[in-house]
Amino acid sequence: MNIIQTLATSHKWNLPTVCPVCGGELRLSDNHCQLKCVNEYCKSKMSGRIGKWTSTIEAKEFGLKTIETLIDNGVIDSISSLYTMDLDKIASIDRMGKRSAAKMKKELDSHKEMTLAQFIAGYNIEGVGERVIENIINSKKYKTFNDFFAYAESPLRFVCDGVGDTISNKLAQGLEALREDMEKTLTFITIKNPVPKKVVTGGVLGGKSFCFTGAASRPRKELWALVEKNGGVIHESIKKDTDYLVLADVNSTSSKAVKARKQGTNLLSEDDFVKMCGV
Repeated sequence: MNIIQTLATSHKWNLPTVCPVCGGELRLSDNHCQLKCVNEYCKSKMSGRIGKWTSTIEAKEFGLKTIETLIDNGVIDSISSLYTMDLDKIASIDRMGKRSAAKMKKELDSHKEMTLAQFIAGYNIEGVGERVIENIINSKKYKTFNDFFAYAESPLRFVCDGVGDTISNKLAQGLEALREDMEKTLTFITIKNPVPKKVVTGGVLGGKSFCFTGAASRPRKELWALVEKNGGVIHESIKKDTDYLVLADVNSTSSKAVKARKQGTNLLSEDDFVKMCGV
């Protein structure tokens, strides 16, 4: 590669440091590709967080546009506020009405039981999905919401198989920032025990481990279910003993793909993975 021309008029850009929505601090993401607001209650982040929650409890009346409309009209401003919505106020919003308000309330009332992993993951803390919480629960034996808060000030206590320092710190920071709203939401939600997963021995994937990365045509949970159903093991991140990395493009030059090749992990497309499962 040769330098063709140096632009003398070029100048250094100063990145914005203040969120234009809430006035909170902006910081670069871990990959230095995005600016993110650190305020967990920022209006722009809250629509996504509430959307994750309603998706977790399968409340289909709450699409993203509906959530944004409710936020814009001052009906909701957090997850806990979903359970204290003013139905008359919703009914007065253009294109909603009493029927929509009633259907929303009915959905929320019919989905008030969830596991601890679903509850914490439903708050959409960056990098912290349901499986991450399940790994911590199984490895650390943290069984209650208070168990997690007891160790939030010592984030390395969350580090376990599949959960590294970065995710552990993000979980601790998220719990601290969202604790007040989580505690309010718990007054409306019942935490239930998870249904024990059936451990499959043998199977076409028996003894093999799989890590997934990037976009896929199927939901990640569906792909994980195929692994477990066929006797395989899921790795949240690539390890030395990971057998397969499943991704969209086996010729990818992403950091995970490069790492996988270096350590001898096989790269597998989603289609080939599904065929391996006999689907």
